[in-house]
Amino acid sequence: MFKILLSAVYTLFFIHTFSAQENKENILRNFNYIEYYPDSTIRLAMNYRDFEPFGYCIEFDRTGNPVCIGQYKNWRKSGVWLKSDGTIVNYTEKEIIVIPSNNEFILILQHRDFCLLYSNLIKRKYFSCF
Repeated sequence: MFKILLSAVYTLFFIHTFSAQENKENILRNFNYIEYYPDSTIRLAMNYRDFEPFGYCIEFDRTGNPVCIGQYKNWRKSGVWLKSDGTIVNYTEKEIIVIPSNNEFILILQHRDFCLLYSNLIKRKYFSCF
C-alpha cells in the first residue's frame, strides 16, 4: 500500500508542467543575461558580473520548462546541478558524476528541492510543482 501511495505522489510531482513563459517577467527581472530558442522561448537565464557568469543558472527545455539549475566557475559548469527529474549531476574539475536514484522517495525530495530553488531564484513566493 505504501509503495502505491508513494508512486501516486511521485507521479503527481512529474505530471505538473511549469513554464518559463508563465514566469517570464520574474525571470527577466532577476537575471541580467537571457538566451532564447529560435521561437523566443527562454533557453537559459543567468547573471553576469565583471563579464563572468555569477550565481545560479537555469536551463530550460524547448517548451519553456526549467530542467536544470546550477552554477558556473571559470566558464564551466561546476559543483552540483539539480535536474527537474530529481537527478543530481556533480561537475568536478576532472569528471562529471551523474547521481541517479532508484529510490522514489529520494527522487520526490530532490524534485521538491529543485522546485523550491527555482521559486527562490525567480523570487516567487512559492512555485508549486503539483
